[in-house]
Amino acid sequence: MLGSYFKLAFRNLWKNRMFSLINVVSLSLCLTGVIALLLVVSKLVNFDDFHEHGDRLFIVNQGDKSRKPSSGIAYPALDQLKRDFPEVEAGSRSLQWDSYIFSNGEDSWSIVPEFVDPDFLRVFTYPLKYGDASTALTDKNSIILSDQMALRMFGDRNPVGKTLQMGDSSLVTISGVLEKIPGASSFNYAALMPMQWLYESGSGLKEAGNWENAFTPTYILLREGVGKDVFEAKFPGFVQTHFSNQEMQHRMNLSQYRDLIRIYVPQYRQYVWGLQAHRLLFIDHRYGQSHKSDSCSGDGPSPGSRRTKSTGLF
Repeated sequence: MLGSYFKLAFRNLWKNRMFSLINVVSLSLCLTGVIALLLVVSKLVNFDDFHEHGDRLFIVNQGDKSRKPSSGIAYPALDQLKRDFPEVEAGSRSLQWDSYIFSNGEDSWSIVPEFVDPDFLRVFTYPLKYGDASTALTDKNSIILSDQMALRMFGDRNPVGKTLQMGDSSLVTISGVLEKIPGASSFNYAALMPMQWLYESGSGLKEAGNWENAFTPTYILLREGVGKDVFEAKFPGFVQTHFSNQEMQHRMNLSQYRDLIRIYVPQYRQYVWGLQAHRLLFIDHRYGQSHKSDSCSGDGPSPGSRRTKSTGLF
């Protein structure tokens, strides 16, 4: 009996083969688009979810009367936040300043290191393949390499303790190698170096890093039990105390780090809207088939039924 059903279905498809082909191809394309968008949206939704303390990890924003608060705050603010508020468990700034040439014998590589504070590996969950995370950034002349950069330089060997020539005069010691960074990460570092090296290197950071210039991305890890709103309520007093130019009406707030992908990637909403559009197309396609079937049987849809069918699933 089951075989007769297959025969009947095949005969009907063959009898209306052009119409069936169009339906199958259009449905396949629609489903392929939906699956692709689902994969993209799934990756975006799970961006930066691998950080162990993600629920307590925030980026500090700063603004004034002429601009809304955004990432990039006064360079000295982090150290002052840690001194003023015991609610801050750890914090780190993060800056890319320039490209540097690193040499090992006759081989050399151009790298743009990320300059960070010693707490960086406490704030973020970037495990080390080699090295000790608690001390890897304490020496200002140290460097942590990404797994890919370490592989290019030293192959499969453990390079911790080896030195690299940085530019014409500086020597830096490799203190660690990062594990492979997950693909769903906002950042993919080639190397990490202590912020202190940049500050003391004559790069201009010492002169620019004052309370009047807001350019430093700064991340803090709040202690367990400290709410975002409760901590943000302390910012007006902090601004009043430490910013000398009160006419600028400086403002500060926090953004959850894992939400940055939604804030700074405008395509995020477009992908979600695209997924919804594909769902609508799929519904219209299914409706078109049922409408054709109803028309053939003489039972057409009542006025307004299409709207009911389309919107009832949302």
